[in-house]
Amino acid sequence: VPKARFGPNPKEDLEAWAKNYAKWEGINAALSKSKFLTGDSVNYVDFLALNYLDIMVEWSSDIYEKYENIARFKKDLLATSESLAEYYKSVEQVPCVPPLE
Repeated sequence: VPKARFGPNPKEDLEAWAKNYAKWEGINAALSKSKFLTGDSVNYVDFLALNYLDIMVEWSSDIYEKYENIARFKKDLLATSESLAEYYKSVEQVPCVPPLE
């Protein structure tokens, strides 16, 4: 990501990185067998993954449309706590990374 973000063509390079889904095939498959990344209980890695996924979406990824288990994972994670879902909604439009321009 740093090479793409700070290289000569950051917009194009980051969009290409965000649309490289190969790294998510295994995670999508694992999520077909469990509710969250480490089983059926929420773990901190679930929140890390959500942040990473949202960064991908910020850079033009359609990962939630491409992988139904990953989309379900996000829905299930946000459903674990009403206050979490409210907080997420309140910051959803706040950029999680600096803009490219």
